[in-house]
Amino acid sequence: MLATKLMMPEKKLKAGFRKEYKMGVYAYLKKMRMEKAKDLLLSGRSVKEVSWEVGYKEESAFIKAFKSIEGDSPAAWLREVENSQPKTA
Repeated sequence: MLATKLMMPEKKLKAGFRKEYKMGVYAYLKKMRMEKAKDLLLSGRSVKEVSWEVGYKEESAFIKAFKSIEGDSPAAWLREVENSQPKTA
């Protein structure tokens, strides 16, 4: 769809995108979705809410995708982040 909107062959778009961003279009989109997910998790949203917000119909699919990018489930990632921040009195 993007190639059509830009009026260029899909193959050329993919090659140019990969050259510029060092990853494919879908990998980039997945990475951006997970960056948004991390922000939402840090804001206190539940994993279920975040999964819907970033476009996953199934929470389990979101958890699997998140883990493939971050190496941990969303809940484990959030605990790790929260535990690594300095405690304030």
